[in-house]
Amino acid sequence: MERLGFTDRAFDFVVVHQGLHHCHSPHRGLLEMYRVARRGVLAFEPRDTRLVRLGVRLGFGQEYEIAAVAENGLRRFDQTLPKARI
Repeated sequence: MERLGFTDRAFDFVVVHQGLHHCHSPHRGLLEMYRVARRGVLAFEPRDTRLVRLGVRLGFGQEYEIAAVAENGLRRFDQTLPKARI
C-alpha cells in the first residue's frame, strides 16, 4: 500500500479497512492513498469502533497491534536507542 501502482488521481475515493496499521509506514501508505484519490480517502482502523475502545479500556484488547509492528521488523523505541556507557 505504500507504493500503489496507479497514476495520480486514478480513483474518486480510496477506502482501506483495517490495513494501515500493517504498513511499515502507515503515514506513507496514507499519503499514497491521497495521491491516487481525486475526492477523498476513507480509512477504517481496528480502534475506530466504540466496542473496540471499550475492550481496550477493559484490558481485552491492545491499543496498538504489536504483531503488525513486529512483522515489519520494527522494535520498541527504547530498544533502538544506543546503550549508555558507564
